[in-house]
Amino acid sequence: MHETTTANGTGAAPQRGTIEVSPQAIATVAGRAAAEVPGIAGIADKHLRFGTAELQPADRYARGVEVRFAGERIIIDIYVIVEHGPRISDVAQEVIARAKAAVETMLGLPIVQVNIVVQGLRVGEAP
Repeated sequence: MHETTTANGTGAAPQRGTIEVSPQAIATVAGRAAAEVPGIAGIADKHLRFGTAELQPADRYARGVEVRFAGERIIIDIYVIVEHGPRISDVAQEVIARAKAAVETMLGLPIVQVNIVVQGLRVGEAP
């Protein structure tokens, strides 16, 4: 993601520069927002390991969030494990809303689409 910016307070000609936000930074912001949603057990790795979803620690949320750019548009896929009990569609809608708001607020980037991929369901307490 590139953004041209001007910054000066001297009245001189504007200086041009770029601000680059890595896909990993965007993924971390979206992952943290998603993990805070009630009903989410955690962020899962994008790839199943031996047929099971693996929860990611906070410093590795980018492994469970894919960020794609389509021109100036951003599409985010978030891989989650959902707690047993709440309606999955309700939890997913809340994840979409929170992740979109977090990225747009924190980074000022317009998000076109947020997709939720439920990699697993956690029933009971984790060992």
